[in-house]
Amino acid sequence: MNPLRSGKGKLKAWQLVKKGWCQGYYACTKDGVMCEYNDPRAVKWCIMGALDKVYPSSSGEAVHKIEKALGGKSLPLWNDAKGRTQAQVVHVLRRLDL
Repeated sequence: MNPLRSGKGKLKAWQLVKKGWCQGYYACTKDGVMCEYNDPRAVKWCIMGALDKVYPSSSGEAVHKIEKALGGKSLPLWNDAKGRTQAQVVHVLRRLDL
């Protein structure tokens, strides 16, 4: 079974990022305070935090898949790039079915 295949009804990383996205932190609270990706207070996630939350045992595989699609760019640097938008991050995750 492919660990990156979500079953019916399973949350996808793009859904987390669409709900709330951040740069510079794996996750943050509603007040903008940095927290761990799995903290129950988290309401925003960077692409890495969303992948770790949704695919805890296979986030490395997901990162590799995305970096390959982005031409080898570092995923944290891509997420945190000046001018990067939430919509761009959601688009990449959705396109790759993550």
